[in-house]
Amino acid sequence: MTSLLVGAALLVSGCARLARPIDISQERLDAATPPIRGLHTAGQTFVARHPNLSAIELLLVVHDGPGRATDGPRLTFHLRRSPQSQEDIVSLDINAGRLRHNDPLRLSFAPQPDSEGRVYYFFLEGSQDSRIGVWYNSLNAYGQGTMYLDGRPAEGDLRFVTYYDYDLGLLAGDMVQGLAEGWWLALPLAALLVLPGYLLLSFLLPEPNPDPVGRLALAFGLSLALVPLVLLWTTALGLRLSPPLAVGPAVALAIVALWRLATTGWRGPREWFAPHNRLLTGALAFLLGLTIALRFLQARDLALPPWVDSVHHTLIAQLIADGGRVPASYRPFLPLDGFHYHYGFHALSAALVWLSGLATHRAVLIMGQVLNAGAALSAYLLAAHLTRRRLAGLFGLLIVGTISAMPAYYLSWGRYTQLAGMALLPSAIVLTVDGLEKEERKYRRLALAGIAVGGLALTHYRVLIFYGCFLAAYLLYETCARRSESGERWLRAAILCLLAALLILPWLVNLAGTLSPLAALPSWLRGSASYNAVPRGFLRVGHSRELIALALAGALWGLRGRERGATLTLLWVATMFLAVNPSLLGLPTTWLVNNASVIIALFLPLAVLGGYFLASLSDGLRTRWRFAHRFVLGSLMVAAALWGSLDMFSIVNPVTVLATPDDVAAMEWIRGNVPKGAKFLINVRHWQEGIYVGTDGGYWIPLLTGRETTLPPAIYGFGSPEYIAWVNNLARVVAGPNLDLDDEGVLQLLRGRGVTHVYIGARGGNIRPQMLVDSPHWRLVYSNGAVWIFELAEGT
Repeated sequence: MTSLLVGAALLVSGCARLARPIDISQERLDAATPPIRGLHTAGQTFVARHPNLSAIELLLVVHDGPGRATDGPRLTFHLRRSPQSQEDIVSLDINAGRLRHNDPLRLSFAPQPDSEGRVYYFFLEGSQDSRIGVWYNSLNAYGQGTMYLDGRPAEGDLRFVTYYDYDLGLLAGDMVQGLAEGWWLALPLAALLVLPGYLLLSFLLPEPNPDPVGRLALAFGLSLALVPLVLLWTTALGLRLSPPLAVGPAVALAIVALWRLATTGWRGPREWFAPHNRLLTGALAFLLGLTIALRFLQARDLALPPWVDSVHHTLIAQLIADGGRVPASYRPFLPLDGFHYHYGFHALSAALVWLSGLATHRAVLIMGQVLNAGAALSAYLLAAHLTRRRLAGLFGLLIVGTISAMPAYYLSWGRYTQLAGMALLPSAIVLTVDGLEKEERKYRRLALAGIAVGGLALTHYRVLIFYGCFLAAYLLYETCARRSESGERWLRAAILCLLAALLILPWLVNLAGTLSPLAALPSWLRGSASYNAVPRGFLRVGHSRELIALALAGALWGLRGRERGATLTLLWVATMFLAVNPSLLGLPTTWLVNNASVIIALFLPLAVLGGYFLASLSDGLRTRWRFAHRFVLGSLMVAAALWGSLDMFSIVNPVTVLATPDDVAAMEWIRGNVPKGAKFLINVRHWQEGIYVGTDGGYWIPLLTGRETTLPPAIYGFGSPEYIAWVNNLARVVAGPNLDLDDEGVLQLLRGRGVTHVYIGARGGNIRPQMLVDSPHWRLVYSNGAVWIFELAEGT
């Protein structure tokens, strides 16, 4: 295995660039330079944030109109140390006749290894017949540089984006830094995500397990279920958790776990290194280690968790961390009483806050990436158990951890709650199948399954529906295949569901109050056809088409051989799509679950079917030379993992990143300089189903500064129709095409809402600094170039 890793690293090092992420992004614009020709030049200074600066992108203006021109005009790009330097670091000649209006012009060059923290100056000059200009912003939009027109400093900044080459050297540096700064987080994470489930398994199912990886995955899944269940019952009993009340049990769990290991002769750790498990242990260490590294490297440049969902997930985690219980309302962040949101992920994040002292937004991001890696371990469990082949489980882990775009891309959406549910789902399925089939300790197995299903119900309602679809598919299959035993299966399934319901009884009582009257439930659940549209693009992202083809091959191979696991998985997928398309049965659609949520969850069935096919293929190619077969198989697995990883480093969609380091700096200024009673007007846009969301870092102001904003997180949609309309009335004005913040009617509306400040974040939106910088009603109080904060003038 060591030789494989060294050889693979050398192979990858032949491709120096692993990814080309964004270094600096200044995308505001409102003006165009004149044609760049003769003495007319356009340039910009900037400070590179990373080593290996390798490209600069500008947005072009063709002054004679759009379309192609003939060959002839030329542009020359220069990169220098400063505007005063006459020595080019890079000089590129460009055929300007082939450039089009509003095309991005990316200028690539050899990586500059020492670029981090260095000042650079680039400029364009052109031939006399050039008609190309570039877009810029007329006000300062980038605080660490200056625009130059015709060789002289000018007000504003060019619209430009810089890129850097992410190579093995930077990867190694990031990993060393991450381990040096975050190794200690392994302790609270293990206390939350492994020890509870491990102890539960060790006491209820103490028998030796031939698959230590599967047992680890079960311990992980049960831990995900236990944390929200414990929080539910401590809340029901009137208890409030806190850091001391979390650290104490965590230490106790560690002591009991060590005692348990000692009393069993350290049987569990010894199983990992038994002769028949050594290769499995080595493969798991490589694949899971690579997956964990990838997940944290994907988030390396994020100042805050991405997209709009992350805001309300952080809010709920903050409510739990502050209150020590399941929230009874969304106050003080929103004036909404009652709480019915699935909270499993938020309970885990809050518990990490208690055990580590991290800020809540950091705990959310870290917990999300740990669960994302854990989903690959759970895929191993599901594939190995359904196909009864550990090799299929390893291939499933390989697919989910290093090749499939999902669930890695969940990071871009902040889709943390569904992620937590998907990480728990395989444990719920495996424990359910064991509880319905095995006779030995059957009631203990049913109890474990009930815990997993109960925890799943508290973690994500949609994923609970996916579980219900599997249970229905399983019972249908068993009824048809084993009629003599189907009655026992149905009875145990009923007991399991009853047990899960009893475990979450306080939550069911809470939901019953929320959903009453029941007569209104059908209309409340009804969804629109547009909300249930099939996002076909998700089926083509990354290596999805190859994985679908692999899964189809596995499905056909399984049907041909009447393989139970493959057949069950196909039935499960069919049942899920039927559940989200009830119109096929003449029933209305519902917002509770839709095609998009199923498609982004297909990574688990794809892992099962793809892993089954690859394991079957490996069995068919097995020869008399066992060592040669294992060597080739291991080599191919390592190569596939590294090949898939190359597309994983830049999984975050830049469009979904609302907040930047400039926004975080502005939040610190707000905390120290703006009164606590202040209220910020922020940039917004319409999102979906009549809900508006923030477009920049201003959306994070309440959570990071304690100050109020004009638009609450998207969960304001849980409010009454009157409250939603009240929020939307202002949001509609702010997002409108004719917004004028000097209009007396708009000012009166803002005064009526208690607005004292305007926040324009680095990503920006409909409110632009140009609207306010010369206004008699607004006074600039802060700017770092990217972020602008204005205060409503007194007496306005």
